[in-house]
Amino acid sequence: MKNNESTVFVFAACIIIGILITSNFNFSRTTTRVFLNAKQYQDQYNYKNNLVSQINELRDNYFDLQNKIQKFDNTKSSEVLEQELKQELNNAKVISGEMDVEGPGVKIQLDDGTDKFNGAVINSNYDLRKLIHNFDVSYIVNDLQLAGAEAISVNGQRIASTTEIYCIGPFIRVNGVSLGSPFYINAIGDKDKLKDYMMSSNNYLYTMINRGIDVTLYQSDNIKIGGYDGDLSHSYLKAKN
Repeated sequence: MKNNESTVFVFAACIIIGILITSNFNFSRTTTRVFLNAKQYQDQYNYKNNLVSQINELRDNYFDLQNKIQKFDNTKSSEVLEQELKQELNNAKVISGEMDVEGPGVKIQLDDGTDKFNGAVINSNYDLRKLIHNFDVSYIVNDLQLAGAEAISVNGQRIASTTEIYCIGPFIRVNGVSLGSPFYINAIGDKDKLKDYMMSSNNYLYTMINRGIDVTLYQSDNIKIGGYDGDLSHSYLKAKN
């Protein structure tokens, strides 16, 4: 009987201790739950995605910098990189007009259809039509550009983004240099396309011929055009971020 009572007592004690231990675990491991509305969930989701994107970007930048460091550490790679940078710089100068260039294209010669200016005032509209004006040269340059010319010069002056063509009495000024007739306009590009475009009946060059201006156009397989030696710097222009 005493053994049974002892057994019951021990069993009851074990149950009580188990309950206390379980209660202690529940108290020490309380889980806090936060409920988010739709907007809060979306904000947190976007925040997480933004962090992931930043981490990926930093990782890509890290690998990119590592590759560049390896190139600089390697003598051969550095030489190749230097050549690539020089080539890119030369290409940029060719496009901007700073470098001497050569290639196939057309040559155009324009000459007044009347006697050269000798100081006398020309009042005849007929004679005025035979004189070459600044706007005539501007139209020819524009038409050559429309026809695909990659480089143009007027009496040796390279046409660049800052080039001006305006009238100063019997002369025109190009890149700050006074030029008189005859005008020699060289253009590098597809020589057949340039010729066909410039000599078409609806082109401005055709109207100059009808005005009595002496016009000569011929193709060439190798035209040399010097680089622009003026200032191409910009005060307000900058690359877009």
